[in-house]
Amino acid sequence: MEEDGFSSEEIGIFYVTPCAAKIASSVEAGILGYHMYKNGQQFRSGDGIVTKGVENTIRNVGLLGREGMRETDKEIVRIMLQEP
Repeated sequence: MEEDGFSSEEIGIFYVTPCAAKIASSVEAGILGYHMYKNGQQFRSGDGIVTKGVENTIRNVGLLGREGMRETDKEIVRIMLQEP
């Protein structure tokens, strides 16, 4: 944006590092979970990767990260290396 002649103060944004964004996202998810609990809401088995039992849901998240993101990881590296 500064290369376009606008300072971050002029447009009211700031840069968030990827690490800070991950932390902010995790905190936001925790707050959402707390509010859901306080209001008697929850995700139920069959809602996406959520299944019966927290251990099974954690297993599904692991599978998604390990298997489901494999091609995504390769594409991210290609983009970072600016390969066609």
